[in-house]
Amino acid sequence: MQLKEFFKIVGDENRLKILALIGKGEKSVGDLVNAMRLEQSLVSHHLGKMKRAGVLKSRVAGQMRFYSVSNPVILELVEKAGEIAKDIVKPEKKKK
Repeated sequence: MQLKEFFKIVGDENRLKILALIGKGEKSVGDLVNAMRLEQSLVSHHLGKMKRAGVLKSRVAGQMRFYSVSNPVILELVEKAGEIAKDIVKPEKKKK
């Protein structure tokens, strides 16, 4: 995967939230739906994209599927990119 494709996958707001939740430990689709208050189909869509891109991996236990980050370095990279963005991007001034 090229770098721009990686950032396109993880740069989506919902996918960043999913990464933040999964970064704290393996989560089921139901766990993510409850935490994010989104439709199951939308959460599954994002999980599928991230898994196909190699960002996430999954395991099946009975009828449940659990997701985790495929490589812990991904979390470090996203966290560092967030820190850099805060330093670079200045908040927009409000119009009066």
